[in-house]
Amino acid sequence: MDLKTLNHLPRRDFLDTLKNIWPDGTWIAEAVEGERPFKSIRGLHQAMAEHVRNASDRRKLALLQAFYTAEIETLLQTRLQAVSGESDEVEALHFAFQAYEKHFGFPYFAALDTNDALQSPQELSARLEHDVDEERMFALRSVSERARQKLEELLA
Repeated sequence: MDLKTLNHLPRRDFLDTLKNIWPDGTWIAEAVEGERPFKSIRGLHQAMAEHVRNASDRRKLALLQAFYTAEIETLLQTRLQAVSGESDEVEALHFAFQAYEKHFGFPYFAALDTNDALQSPQELSARLEHDVDEERMFALRSVSERARQKLEELLA
């Protein structure tokens, strides 16, 4: 599909096409639907990202909590396989993931850069020293970047 086709889809089809670009993304697709037509993929992404930035803290947190993809599952499995003979490290990773989610209120996976590998338990634990708002903004930027990539793949 291309952007011109997306711009001319009926409302329901437009929403169905874009609802999975962001985690928990139906509300984001609904927010930008009335702003059509978009002149570029970048413009569409910027409009979506703007609605996320302006959303309530509760809605942003729900978006981050909903984030979990096969891409991240693959990273997790790769990391766990790499340390599978080291049960202490596997246990430390699981503990660090739980501590991160308890501290920040959303899974660590949401805060991974698209090119980021899973961090060591020590590196992950060090991130617990970050300010909650700063870490949340970092995670939202990471999720936004993934959304941009998904849009480019969809509308290529």
